[in-house]
Amino acid sequence: KTPPAKGGSVNVQEQESESSSTTSVHVLLVVLTGEVASRIEEQSLEDTKAEVMETLRDMYPAETVPEPLDITKTDWDKHPFFRGSYSNRPICLTGNVLSNLRA
Repeated sequence: KTPPAKGGSVNVQEQESESSSTTSVHVLLVVLTGEVASRIEEQSLEDTKAEVMETLRDMYPAETVPEPLDITKTDWDKHPFFRGSYSNRPICLTGNVLSNLRA
């Protein structure tokens, strides 16, 4: 369930992996675009964490949403070499195609 966004989009992905026989590690990746991304980039990490936790708890009111162990965010919009863009290699990318892209 993704909350609505004004002036941008929000893409939420969750991954669970086994870290030991008794615990699981949950990773939540949120990709923001447009005005939403610019706004989040300007605020502090603590404000971002508080907003994410409020959103998650609103999305899952019947669940106990624990505090994160860690949180990080990028500054791609301000970075002079990226200016808000990024690339993502698809899983199916072969070594041959990758070599051709490097050429």
